[in-house]
Amino acid sequence: HGYKHKKVKEINRHIRLIEHENDLQLAPEVRDLLAAAVDATKLSYAPYSDFHVGAAIRLEDGTVLQGC
Repeated sequence: HGYKHKKVKEINRHIRLIEHENDLQLAPEVRDLLAAAVDATKLSYAPYSDFHVGAAIRLEDGTVLQGC
């Protein structure tokens, strides 16, 4: 159909999960990200599942982006 395939660049990232007893065991910058992610859940839309999800990421320049 005339479609050209674009080159796909594969990026592999590793995620390490560490469970903590409470938020106080986390580094302050991690607690800030966690709070931002929790705040983002307040904007999420989940009319059927009522499972609200939020996310936060800190960019290299320190900017925190939130999403839901």
